[in-house]
Amino acid sequence: MFRPRYLSFAGTYQCNLTCPHCCVPIEWPERLDIGVAVRFLEDAHAQGIGILGFTGGEPFIYSELLLFLLVRADARPGGKHAGRRRADRRLDRAAAELRGRGD
Repeated sequence: MFRPRYLSFAGTYQCNLTCPHCCVPIEWPERLDIGVAVRFLEDAHAQGIGILGFTGGEPFIYSELLLFLLVRADARPGGKHAGRRRADRRLDRAAAELRGRGD
């Protein structure tokens, strides 16, 4: 039986880019509810998904979901137990790097 190890996940189709090759319907403004997303991702992990990729639209537009997932990953058993402050610092560094590149 085929068992995928990788999941490409889109919490939103919203995007602030206009890539000519893109076929994602960015006019859809909806965002997947955080609770629904977490349950789906936990189920996927329980079924053997070990690698998660984020896509969309632009996944960083839904920063509330990404922050929640980052903090949740650090707090779960087997996680790094880094806590919210460490997660916030990582997000701040990533945002500063993106601003520096002009993305």
